[in-house]
Amino acid sequence: MWIGLGSALSILIIGLISCSTRETRTVHEDGSVASRQQEPTASGGAPAVAESQPQPALRTVLFETAGAWRTAPVDLLEMKTKAGKAVEPDWLCCSKGEASETWDHRWEVKPSSYAELAGGLTLSSEHVKAGKSSGVWRDHHRFPTLATHTVAHDWSNGKGVELSIYSEVKTGEIVTLAILSDSDATLWKDYFLADFVIDWDGWKTLWFPLDTFRAHATPAGWNKVDGIYFFTKIFRRNPNPYTVLHMDSIRLLTSAPAQAASMVPSTAEANSPDTFRYTIRYEDPAHPLNHRFPESTMTTPLPAIAHQYYFRAERSEYSYFPRFTPGYPSFTPAGQAFVNAGETIQWLDDKGQWVTADIKSVLVNWGKKQGWAGLYNCWGHQGADPMVRFDKDGDAYVIQRAEALNAQGEMVSWKTRTALLLHSKDGMKTWTAYVLPKAMASFEKIDGHNPDALNRPPVILLSDFADPAGYILAPEKLTNGTLSLPKPVLYARNCIISNAHSGDGNMAITSGGTVYIVFGWLPPANAKMEYTGMGTPEAYMERVKKGEVKDLKDPANWGWTHESAEKCGMPSIPEGHPGLSMVFKCKTHWEWYGFSRNGIPTFVVAYDIAARTVSDPVYVGSGGSTLDGHNWPALTMDSKGYLHVIINGHHNPTVYTRSVNPRDISAWTVPEYVMADHSGMRGVDGQGALSYATFTCGRDDTLYSVHRGTSFRYDNSLVLYRKPSGQPWEEERTLAKPFKYMYKVWSHRMTYDPLTDRLFLTYYSDGAMAQLSWDMFQFYTFIWPDREDEMCANKNGMNSGPLDPKRNAWAMYTPGATESTTLVSADHGETWRLAVTKDFER
Repeated sequence: MWIGLGSALSILIIGLISCSTRETRTVHEDGSVASRQQEPTASGGAPAVAESQPQPALRTVLFETAGAWRTAPVDLLEMKTKAGKAVEPDWLCCSKGEASETWDHRWEVKPSSYAELAGGLTLSSEHVKAGKSSGVWRDHHRFPTLATHTVAHDWSNGKGVELSIYSEVKTGEIVTLAILSDSDATLWKDYFLADFVIDWDGWKTLWFPLDTFRAHATPAGWNKVDGIYFFTKIFRRNPNPYTVLHMDSIRLLTSAPAQAASMVPSTAEANSPDTFRYTIRYEDPAHPLNHRFPESTMTTPLPAIAHQYYFRAERSEYSYFPRFTPGYPSFTPAGQAFVNAGETIQWLDDKGQWVTADIKSVLVNWGKKQGWAGLYNCWGHQGADPMVRFDKDGDAYVIQRAEALNAQGEMVSWKTRTALLLHSKDGMKTWTAYVLPKAMASFEKIDGHNPDALNRPPVILLSDFADPAGYILAPEKLTNGTLSLPKPVLYARNCIISNAHSGDGNMAITSGGTVYIVFGWLPPANAKMEYTGMGTPEAYMERVKKGEVKDLKDPANWGWTHESAEKCGMPSIPEGHPGLSMVFKCKTHWEWYGFSRNGIPTFVVAYDIAARTVSDPVYVGSGGSTLDGHNWPALTMDSKGYLHVIINGHHNPTVYTRSVNPRDISAWTVPEYVMADHSGMRGVDGQGALSYATFTCGRDDTLYSVHRGTSFRYDNSLVLYRKPSGQPWEEERTLAKPFKYMYKVWSHRMTYDPLTDRLFLTYYSDGAMAQLSWDMFQFYTFIWPDREDEMCANKNGMNSGPLDPKRNAWAMYTPGATESTTLVSADHGETWRLAVTKDFER
């Protein structure tokens, strides 16, 4: 719904505008500048035939008044004022408490003024046709939306919209012209949309017939126009940082224009007889491959990256615009990089140009063969491993997960979720799809010291929503190069499912003919667990909140019994194992103690590939202090063959242990917490509050683990822990910092390049799930308006729509992830920078 501006903004309404000849300065693609006498031009900057008479205009919007157009939510200050909140003259933030701590040296997040956020358009007399000035809109990566609400409201007598723009350089950026026509029947904003491409330099006049606009949500109609918007990040697009537009005039016409106006190019999907529906979960659109613009303004590596208000991340702060679509990188044994972006896999050819393999068409063709009306590509979500694997023959392997859609593009049933193993033996020219027997699947990834994994097709760990067991599948290559999928072998009857949404360190590692597997035991949903002391964890924590627990350090306060767990299928744990006696202190809104004996018990088994047998499980430690399915483990191996395991907590300390002997799971070191002795940590006793660990062993046996961290405050940063060989774990290092507090998920994964000993960290700057305050919601939907209706759906206790500015509240939303980012470190994690094309050259 639209709330009008408190103060009127002056926009000229003129019945007739004439265009005069004037001198213009054009910035060409090679950077040169030319001055010339020029008439209004058509597409590409070529002179157009002049109109004999200007077309009569019902309304004309000029760019004459400072502040009339804004690059921040137009009515934000008015909303804040009506809510009785003070309007700060120099900065905006979600709350006073956050603002004061935002200036902390560990954050480096700067306070932002509304004037700065809203002032992305400036007036200029350099390129003008109508009136005295045009509006210069540059830095679309920082100011992705341009809007005004001061418009005439009834456009029903108009035929179309004519838009006059001068472009300094042809960039290929897609801009969406949006007419806000907000319906009182919806909680979200409703628009009419039309797209145009910046495929010219110089002047261009665009014509948008009203009947060619497409509806987004349920616009009220052309008799109720509430504003004009220009969007560059709508539908997860990535604007070109080097687009500069001089916005001259917008005219509502009663008839189609004459020759001087070019027909607007359409970027909407063309009408096609193919009615097959297709969607993808994480939908970062493809970047223009091999473009000629700079890829980043980051000139030197940094110890950390700080996001800024509001949702200004790597693309905004460092003009991150790589010549490829960012995704999760993988490396062949020879060091060639392949970047999986969900619908395409990209790599550099011998000439240093990015080329791609099309994965989308493989999935669509497979879905059609199943008789589905459509297909949902679960890319980037739990259950679809984003890494590309190779074997010694150079064959490529990819795991994808698909789900059926009906003719309306809606999901049919979770029971249609299918994991596919895609195999290519001809350099990714063609693919063969094999249906995996379980819906959740993950590879063993190449680490620093598991080259034996290349000797055969990659082993795959399998699990399912309906079957909480863990299975291992070792595909076999036949003499003709095709694959045979033998029956999977059970390694755990109940366990946390394979392939995590974030972190996703290896749960399997190959050495010789043995695969070592680590798993966290989790009781089935219908398990009848028995509890001691004060009952369930929920009941115990409720009493802690009320101050009814006298001795917080007493492990007898509550706990689940191992006898009941063994009845539910938990492997036996040696009595008195030190992994059962670990304690950590946590401080959130209250203080409490967690006991490892109540956490996720974690086991390691050894699988013999030739014999297809699994050893008895060996207990190595427990993660967290409750049976929390987020507490999955990870496994790696060093150059000497020692096995290393970490076990996640969920905002709890991470547990670490190592095998006593190389390639031997029978004995392990006493578990310890991955920790640094910080008095400033929220855990008070120096224990980190961590989640979702990656786990990698480098060439020199240094261990690396990247977590989502809340050790100092509930900010959910990305943090690195590092353990040099034979040394203790080092102090926590922050790698990427959100601009805000509260919940955030990164979908982060680490890739190690064994040939160069470099680390690559990929994550989504804007995560699939986020906790937002009222002003953050307004900025989010101002930048990504296509997500607002979903964020108002009010499902499963989330997506509750806009918050009342009068309340200091936060709400949870699941808008989907965007802005994938890859960092690279060439100095063992000391410093990091944004990965660009040269980082993937051999």
